[in-house]
Amino acid sequence: MKNLSYPVLILLSLVLGLPSAGFAAPVNGARNFGLGIVLGEPTGLSAQYVLEKDRKLDFSLAYSFNSWVQITADYIFMRPQWVNSVLKRSSPVSAYWGAGLLLGVVTDSKKDGDLGFALRIPFGLEGMLDMEPIGFFVELVPGMELAPSTDFIFQGGLGARYYF
Repeated sequence: MKNLSYPVLILLSLVLGLPSAGFAAPVNGARNFGLGIVLGEPTGLSAQYVLEKDRKLDFSLAYSFNSWVQITADYIFMRPQWVNSVLKRSSPVSAYWGAGLLLGVVTDSKKDGDLGFALRIPFGLEGMLDMEPIGFFVELVPGMELAPSTDFIFQGGLGARYYF
């Protein structure tokens, strides 16, 4: 698909990521919608919706230094026991893994406007501050680009979110 406009991409990201903010119900009395930033490859906005204590949805609207403006959506499985077993004690940090999709628009001059699609497998660590609704994360995300060409991709970043 050629010449997909940026407003359509932004609208698509809002349709996929932000409706959950209006319908958020606390999980175990906690705030369950987070909004923040991610710095790395890609860099941009990050959102998270907590489905259950051990399952979350992650979204991003970001710029990739590989000439993409992209949105991502990941289904995340939280595994706090992985960190606890390594440290041999309870930790506020939790490991996670998941599966997701990337939809992007190429921004380099040779293929400007081409639509891109990729599969993602995020792995990371996430922690919350004790007294504030602020979380931090670090993640590595290997994946497979399927369009406009087939290639392996590797992304990652550091981020923070404020939970509402």
